[in-house]
Parts: sequence; structure tokens; C-alpha cells
Amino acid sequence: MNQVHYYCLLAFIHCALTARCLSEEPVKPEQPNTSAAAANVTAVTEADNPAPLAFAKKLETTLRSGDPSFLEAHLDYSAMGQTAAKGLELSAGFLAGFVDGFSKSVAISSRIVDAMKNGGKFKLLRVRVVNGELRALYRLLQGHGVNYHEYYLRARGDGDYAISDLYIYMIGEKVSATMRRALVPAAADQNRSLWDKLTGNESDYIKALGQIGEVQRLQKEEKYQEALNVYNSLPASVQHERSLMMIRLAIAKHVDKLNKDNSLYHATLDDFQKYFPNDPALDLLLLDAYYFDKDSSKLLSCLDRLEQSLGGDAYITYYRAMTYHSMKQDDKMVEFAQQAIAADRELPSPYYLLLQKSLDEKNYADTVKWLNALEHCANIVYLHMATQTLFADFVKSPEYQGWAAARNVK
Repeated sequence: MNQVHYYCLLAFIHCALTARCLSEEPVKPEQPNTSAAAANVTAVTEADNPAPLAFAKKLETTLRSGDPSFLEAHLDYSAMGQTAAKGLELSAGFLAGFVDGFSKSVAISSRIVDAMKNGGKFKLLRVRVVNGELRALYRLLQGHGVNYHEYYLRARGDGDYAISDLYIYMIGEKVSATMRRALVPAAADQNRSLWDKLTGNESDYIKALGQIGEVQRLQKEEKYQEALNVYNSLPASVQHERSLMMIRLAIAKHVDKLNKDNSLYHATLDDFQKYFPNDPALDLLLLDAYYFDKDSSKLLSCLDRLEQSLGGDAYITYYRAMTYHSMKQDDKMVEFAQQAIAADRELPSPYYLLLQKSLDEKNYADTVKWLNALEHCANIVYLHMATQTLFADFVKSPEYQGWAAARNVK
């Protein structure tokens, strides 16, 4: 593997360890609008400006059909490279070669399509202007995880747009920032004088590459406590670099599992809050932590912040319904589950909540209602209920007999 690909993959692996999805610029990574007051946000409507909406919908349609070519053709890696290379004084030839290697290594569009093939769902939420920048916001669901991608659009004329950068919520950074993390060590390796010009965190990061690689090797070998020990030996500035904290979080889960507690995981989350406050990536990380800790108050506050940052999303509304279900406030659970369905009829999760409620209450007319809704709206059909404990009583009911007869289920 050549060094450009090595450094690209090193940076990308740091980010991919979250298992939810896709660096640090010289100072601190940008955060998107975490509150309405913090950013000037305007929705783009069909009536006002149909061109970017048409572009954003085509991107959604092509990816959902399994075709990465439209996204790949519009990702402007050169623009990302120019952003990543600020202050590095690189030759045009070196930067062009690096950008080409980076784009092939990270293969953003193919990774999204692969997620689709494995049951993922990619949905356009909205197009908006944030602080003067045109952006298209998407939700990516895969398994039980959620992520959000925000594409920065630059008009190219005739209704076409280049994607000049991409912000991944779960990581809390733009791709150009991830690219810089890969670019700095690659450039320094080619031009040793650059080592002397780097200062602060970037200099520390470069000098620690060997230790970082050791952390990753030990993690891959499932030697989690040893990996944590090496991590703890890193300079503080490197330990608190975002991608390394993501690695620490992944390691912490395994160490806590061995120790049968959650102290290290929660300590890592506490450090995340300390060093990256008001960060959408942090709120996505905190969702599951607060849910499994049954800390409903903090969970609802977390959902409020995400709602504000995203401008609303049916999945966040569903998560709110699930939170109220865990609090045994079923009236609120039903209210928010129905709101989620009204906002996104294809999202299956709120139907499952209402289906479970109907089964618990033996309200089998509603069970049939939600089974039909799952079939018609989310294209999900249960054909083997007779063998599932969840439906044990329902399959004995006349409502089931009618539902099964209509589908010729034996």
C-alpha cells in the first residue's frame, strides 16, 4: 500500500470505528447550527428555488436504487483538498495525487450504497441555507443506528451542483477536515521541513502516529486494556483529538464489559462533553447511553437539541415516543409515534411501537391496523407469526384468521 493510501485509510479508520457511519482543522472542527439562535437558517422550498431540491432528490433516488455514480460525479474532492491544504504550501501535483488517492480510498458513494444493500435507508430531509451556505440534509438509518449527512452545494449552472464538502453528524466533522488529518502526515513524510512548521495539536498528532497505530493494532487484536494503556500514554492534545476519543469510546465499551460496569464508557462521554460541548455528534452518542441508563430527563433534553440542530426529523420524534414508552407514559408515546408516522410514513419504527402496544393490550383490531400499515407504507409483511412468541395469542384470534386468509397464509 502506498503512503498516500496508508494515511488516508488511517484517518478513515479512526472515523469508521463508531460503527454508525464518515478532521480536525488547525484549530477546532466546525459545528453546524446547534441552535436556531446560533445560525441563520432558511428553508429552501419548491416555489422559491426548485433547482437544488430537484438535485437533492435525484441524489436520494440514485443512491436508494443502488447507483453511486451520480453522487460520485458530483463530489468535488478538489475543493475539499483546497480546504484541507490551507497553510501547508503544497505543490499542485502532490495535492492532486493525494486527492485522487483519498477519493479512491474512502469511496464515500460506494459505502453509502453498500449500506443500502445491507438494509440501510437513505432519505432527504430538507434543503436549507445555513449562514449563507446551501446544504442538503439526509438521514441514514442502518440497523438500530442513525446518522445524518449534510452536503454543501455549490451551483455549477443549468440546475447542476457540485458537492464542495460533506458534514457527517455522527463524527461531527467535514470530510475536508478528515482529509486534512490524512494530508498533514502524508505531506510531512514527503517534505520533512514541514515537521518544523507544524505547531500545537497537529505537530503532536504527527509525532504520535506510531503510538496511534499501536492502539489500533491492539484494538483489532481485542487486547482492549492494553490498547487503553497505550492510549493513556499519548499526549493530552492527541488523546482529546476527536477521532482518538472515538477510538477510546469503542475500547471503553469492551473494557467495561470485561469489568462488568459502565464507568469508563461514561467517563469518556463526560470528556466528550467537556471538550466538544453542544456537538450534534455527542448528542447522537448520548442517545443510547441515556436510554439504557433510563435517564429520561437527559434523554429528552438531548432529543430537543437534535431536533433544533436538524430542523426536525421523524426518527427523532419516534425516539421521543420510545422514551415516553420507557417512562410508561403511553398517551405521550402514542401521540409522538403518530406524529412520526405523519412526518414519514415509510419509517417502520413508530409502527412497531404501536403494534407492540396493541399486542400487550390484546387489542387485535389495532394489531391488524398496524400490520396493514407496515405492509402498505413500509413494505414489511409478517408471514410467520405462528412461530413467533410475540404473536402467540394474536394467532389464536379471529382477527388473525381474517388477516391471514386475505394473504393466503397457512
